[in-house]
Amino acid sequence: MKFRFCDLSLLIIIGGDVLTLKYRYLDHMTDAIVEAFGDTLEEAFANAAEGLVNMMFEIPVDKNSKSFKKDLDVKITTNIVARGYDLKSLLYEWLEKVLLIIYIDKLIPLKYDFIIFNTEADFFIEASVQTDKINLKKYLYKLEVKSITYHEMDIRKLSDNRYSIKYLVDL
Repeated sequence: MKFRFCDLSLLIIIGGDVLTLKYRYLDHMTDAIVEAFGDTLEEAFANAAEGLVNMMFEIPVDKNSKSFKKDLDVKITTNIVARGYDLKSLLYEWLEKVLLIIYIDKLIPLKYDFIIFNTEADFFIEASVQTDKINLKKYLYKLEVKSITYHEMDIRKLSDNRYSIKYLVDL
């Protein structure tokens, strides 16, 4: 059985013109693939996390901005530090920590402010994540994500100098 998402992608729309594709969901036989884009690596990582969260919950979207609605009740700021030996392991660690905020802290990540940097040995993310408590009357629960996987994971710089991130989640 092929899994299909009813909302295939989140586009930035201003005045009816499509400006930027933030992320999209690609078909997979049993799991789901998220492909995220960004002008910078940080923006692509943020959009990858936003794609993960919106796969799980229906988050109200402001069609005239680049993120979820501004009037969302962001009450709790959580700090995340992720570390990886390369960009793929950093992405895996980053998305796993986003899932942990959802499943353990019972919070929905809504806004991300972070930097990616590297040392000679490792890559790091230092992030400040604005969250809201999970409230199923406010955020419709869509599906459960079991885990992030390395299968089909890809991070690349495109010919237009934007970044593309692709990863598969186990449902």
